[in-house]
Amino acid sequence: MSDDTIQKIHFDLSFLDVKSNDAIERKNRYENLNKKIEEPKKTDHKTRNIIIGVVVFILIVLYLSSQSSSNSNNSSPSSTDQGNVQVGQYNCTSTAAAAADKMAPTQTEKNYLDTELARLDTVSGQLTAEKSRLDTEYVDQYSQYAIDQHNIEVDAYNAKLHQYQSDSASYKIRADAYNSVLDTYNTYLEVNCTKN
Repeated sequence: MSDDTIQKIHFDLSFLDVKSNDAIERKNRYENLNKKIEEPKKTDHKTRNIIIGVVVFILIVLYLSSQSSSNSNNSSPSSTDQGNVQVGQYNCTSTAAAAADKMAPTQTEKNYLDTELARLDTVSGQLTAEKSRLDTEYVDQYSQYAIDQHNIEVDAYNAKLHQYQSDSASYKIRADAYNSVLDTYNTYLEVNCTKN
């Protein structure tokens, strides 16, 4: 066969005309589903009134029980509600302060993020200096050894850059999570406490 010969490719498209059993089954299920849907039966007024009466009765019972429990809570305040606690710039009840403490971001996580950010800044500076050096480095185009050495240095730089990018992405995820917890904590204090 010469290079000038072009062979035609033939596709057997007959399978497109045959309907699969799955497609036929889905169509039949869909048609049967539409047949089964009927108009909802209308309830008579007597049944509807009984249902409304039961719902109203339940709501009244729930309302009265919540009123009696809130009255019993208000009559004798617990010892945790007495007195205020200083939380940062906010003055909170002891209950609100305890709830805020549970939501507060951890100091350990903040310390880790501060340390990791400083490390990433250092690595970023090192990468910038290394890139500048590689960009201005003289490579003897006639020496295979010089070219190979330069390529090894470029590969090492690219590996460090990839690791830096991965570490930066991990840092961003942890920092975003920390900031989300911090925002929730601050919002809670703003809503439930008084700023000094």
